[in-house]
Amino acid sequence: MFLDGYLPQIIDGCKMTIMVSVTSIFIGVILGVIGALGEMSNSKIILKISKGINSIVRGLPELLILFVIYFMGTILLSKVFGKYTEINIFLTGVIALSIIFGAYAAQTFRGAFLHIHKGQKESAMALGLSSWITFKKILFPQALRYALPGLSNLCLTTLKDSSLISLIGLHELTFKSQLAATQSYKPFTFYLVCGLIYLILTSLFELVFKLLEFKVSYD
Repeated sequence: MFLDGYLPQIIDGCKMTIMVSVTSIFIGVILGVIGALGEMSNSKIILKISKGINSIVRGLPELLILFVIYFMGTILLSKVFGKYTEINIFLTGVIALSIIFGAYAAQTFRGAFLHIHKGQKESAMALGLSSWITFKKILFPQALRYALPGLSNLCLTTLKDSSLISLIGLHELTFKSQLAATQSYKPFTFYLVCGLIYLILTSLFELVFKLLEFKVSYD
């Protein structure tokens, strides 16, 4: 039997990897935009807070951030409910990966926003457009175009970093592959399969971003 009957488990792990990665990327993009706007803010307080948070996150190992969120969340929930309560592992992974993605994406978006000529914002204001409409219709679409190459690399990194969540028990691809390798005594086979699946997933992510770059280039 192919993969000694562990194929369904591997598929389930692959689905979980995709779910946690896509969710984290979506939230991370939002955090990245907020972080970029914060670092470009005219308010010194917002500017310092944004730069401080982004610098701290980028300066810490991803695994340490994951552990801090997991154990801190568990401690807080235990105090709230008056008994030992673990934070949801999927939620922990999404929070950690989103924060990490957002910190790096903030620099990508900041560079993208700075690439846009100031005259476009001034023209929009002269036409009486609100700040939100100006951002939504003029600034963000252009910034996204400039940011896509950088975001593509961040997405690939997030996909691979999702394997770290296996260390706190999330049944994603790496966790399922390790479990199958241990139970079947065939580590080479299952880790090879795991690696091939990651290569397929990263190739699909790259294809999606190439299509997005092609689309925005002709919009």
